[in-house]
Amino acid sequence: MILLQGNNKLESQLHKLNIKTLSVSNRTLDDIQQAIVSIGKQTGRQATAERLLAKIQQDIDFIQQKTMALEKPRVLVSIGHSRDSKTIDSVYIAGQNDFYNDLINIAGGINVYQQTHLQVPTFSTESILQTNPEIIIDIFPEDDDHQFDLQQIQQQWHQLEHISAVQHKQVHIIEADYATIPGPRITLLLRKMAQIIHPEINWNTP
Repeated sequence: MILLQGNNKLESQLHKLNIKTLSVSNRTLDDIQQAIVSIGKQTGRQATAERLLAKIQQDIDFIQQKTMALEKPRVLVSIGHSRDSKTIDSVYIAGQNDFYNDLINIAGGINVYQQTHLQVPTFSTESILQTNPEIIIDIFPEDDDHQFDLQQIQQQWHQLEHISAVQHKQVHIIEADYATIPGPRITLLLRKMAQIIHPEINWNTP
């Protein structure tokens, strides 16, 4: 059985039942790639894992080559909202130690949150105003897996009219299952983020 690192109690219980386990991490982009290696090795699918890793690296290299010399706008990635609020009260954002931060960098942006002591930082309205992101990307799973009204979410962001991202119509909502599942389809999110951060690039040309 494959488990995420940190599920120590469940792992111990499974070991008592003589069920073999493999613990992997998906916190960062490197962790995701290493997990694919480990799973491929443990399941006897090394060749499949290598092909998948090669495709992921090809996508990363392509986007990195396109964006590396460009100006890096300040990006806020929201990964969770406080509920039952008519305004943006507080949001969970991408920190410096997760795969979203890795994707921001590769896609040619810079994370507005630069501190490293919190794994999942929470931003208040005041913090959003202080950091003044140029681009806001709000992440949601596919529609069946959340109960938020995305039109209402968009309106809530627009209330923060003094933020650069709002003023320049750079608040973007991504609603997709691959956007919240750090796994083999991670480069789908990477490409989407790159298109948002650098729309001036013709992404259809090699």
